[in-house]
Amino acid sequence: MQLKIKLSDSEKKFVNSKLPELDKIYDTIISFNPDIISIALRTESTVPIASICLHDCLDTLEESKYALSWAYYYKIMYEKTNENFERMKIISHIKYFSDDVALRTYSSAEHLANSIVSMYQISKEKIKPYSKKGISLAIKVGKYLIDQNPNLPITKAIKELINSNDWCETIRYRNEWVHNQPLRINDQGFIYKRKSRWIKIKDGEKNIKLLHFGGNDEYDLTADELLGFVTSALHLITNTLKVTANEYRKLLESHGIKFTEKGISFKM
Repeated sequence: MQLKIKLSDSEKKFVNSKLPELDKIYDTIISFNPDIISIALRTESTVPIASICLHDCLDTLEESKYALSWAYYYKIMYEKTNENFERMKIISHIKYFSDDVALRTYSSAEHLANSIVSMYQISKEKIKPYSKKGISLAIKVGKYLIDQNPNLPITKAIKELINSNDWCETIRYRNEWVHNQPLRINDQGFIYKRKSRWIKIKDGEKNIKLLHFGGNDEYDLTADELLGFVTSALHLITNTLKVTANEYRKLLESHGIKFTEKGISFKM
């Protein structure tokens, strides 16, 4: 489907208002040079690896931000379109980009968890008591920090994240997308859930089964609901990255690494 509208200034402002601010975080993380950090620390230290994980997290969030901008573009297009078939096609684009945000947001949390493990040099043995089959590293690290270091700024940001209904909905949406049937949204066309098409009913003393042709199952959520929680989740994980990057910088400064307008430096 070709793009059919140009956004007005007010519409551009609306889209931008939904996107997380990453410029300042970029300025902080871009200065984390793993080579220089490695010189300043012991050879066996995992702290330099954290800088690479933070770069990975930032890259993933930049991609999520891009996808979210397109999701809102198509939301505006959807609201300007009255023809049902066109609206159905547009909805598929909203879902496509919203799904991308959900998947990348989950991925960014894993990158962030890896950075925290390297930053604080948390061993597998320390995380093991918080491990359960099938749960992500982000959940393990979050539980560990909440239990062992509840007053760290990073821990407080993580608690805000995992206590958010929007974050939990985004993770649930991603999990259904990966492990079960992707949740369906309104105006997607025919919806068929993974269940038997036969319906059991009681006819007197008899149990009989009926099969309805041409039926349509209910959708799980609306496009607005999907956009709402993935947008909030992206902002929350962005804030967690911001806090983590700031704490990482403080940690590096405690090892004698200096940050100036010219970049990063360390005295041998």
